[in-house]
Amino acid sequence: MHVIRTVNSKRFSLNGIEYLKNYITHVSGNQLEIFNCYDRADVLLPLTHYNQFMVNGSVYNSASQLQSALADVLYVRTTLGAVAADINQDNIDLVRRLTISAFSMANVLNAINNGPAFTVNEKQSVWFAISVIPSSRRGTKSIYKYKMTGLGKGDYGAPNGSNSPTPLTAANLELVYYSVLDSDLIYQAPSTININLGTINLPLISSVINQRPVNAPLSFDSITERFTVLEATYNGAVQRRLWVGGTGKYGQGAQQVTEDDLEVIPEPVATPSVPTYTQVLNAGPLSNAYAIHYGSLNQNTTGYGTDIKYSNPDGNSIIVEFEDPVATVKRIVPTGAADDYFALRSEVNKPVKQINDEDPNVVNGVYALTVADTNYWLSFNNTIALTVHIPEEVFSAGTLIEGDASGTAQVSFTAAPNVTLQQPTGELARTAGQYSVFGIKFRSASEALLFGRLELI
Repeated sequence: MHVIRTVNSKRFSLNGIEYLKNYITHVSGNQLEIFNCYDRADVLLPLTHYNQFMVNGSVYNSASQLQSALADVLYVRTTLGAVAADINQDNIDLVRRLTISAFSMANVLNAINNGPAFTVNEKQSVWFAISVIPSSRRGTKSIYKYKMTGLGKGDYGAPNGSNSPTPLTAANLELVYYSVLDSDLIYQAPSTININLGTINLPLISSVINQRPVNAPLSFDSITERFTVLEATYNGAVQRRLWVGGTGKYGQGAQQVTEDDLEVIPEPVATPSVPTYTQVLNAGPLSNAYAIHYGSLNQNTTGYGTDIKYSNPDGNSIIVEFEDPVATVKRIVPTGAADDYFALRSEVNKPVKQINDEDPNVVNGVYALTVADTNYWLSFNNTIALTVHIPEEVFSAGTLIEGDASGTAQVSFTAAPNVTLQQPTGELARTAGQYSVFGIKFRSASEALLFGRLELI
């Protein structure tokens, strides 16, 4: 966000740096440019979207509104009908344009202090526009703009005659603008010259130019933003080249172009559009690949097929199996404290496993539970008293076994020595009568809770 404020009747500030009110604006679409009304090459701010400005605390909804708001802030002509003190105002800044082949503060100071001599009067502000252009004119190019501070009236630059110029140090330069000279800046520069050669029959643009009659001069000037872009189509492919050679006329009977005078302008790389999750599902909700969702506690939920698998980074997981639903249902898990435990009644019926007196898994009146029993509703239709036994090192925490005693005989529950079986106070570890239901919830691998309709003490 660029913040512009009125300082007084003669000055405004841009991002905290003060300037004389001798700047005007140019609108191009939704973008606005600020430049010196006395020197078009002195661009204070290149084309920038209007939503990146705040003027005296306000933002504006269009480039035209922004331009109207800036009119009185950036420019004032006090020489018309003004008092004598205002007539002496000098609105023309002194801009020095220099080019170096590699950026360093030493190279900047050397270009200023050993460059052409110049004189500053007591009313002028001095700016240095430094263009960094590699000696081959290829590679990354950039522009730096400095304001001279801490010095005033006097002679500067290389000695000229008998004058004794004042050398600048790094403390006398304040960086106010920096930009990489990329293809976007070249295309947007107001002075860029675009030359379309049309369809060519030679693979090299340089060869085509050399065979053509001499036309307008070709130029390259990064500081005044005067560039020449040449475009041609060969074998159906478009070629774009930035002219980086010397300024002059080229063609038949004149200077000849080499490929070193032309630099390829890369085509802009399109930013890939990443679809949202909703867009992906709308495009095709069926997939045989796993979808991974990251939870707020850095846990992963992976859903696929007719099962849903919940897993955490430690590798622990639980799989919830579903039958194909015939209607939309809702399951609500009650909230509770950290040490609460509860049983849930499934809204999808488990298959029933019938166990009677002749069941091969009943040995001497004892039925030993197995891991497979967790997938069934156990229905004991016994007519002889039966004991359900919980073995050790078989079940893990969270396991739930459910069933009923639909037979005429009672069902009792026992556990291996290393497994503790708990039941509510005042109740015994056996069913209370025919059609009693029961549940066994494992709080850990070695502790289980028996609940349901149990016989009272």
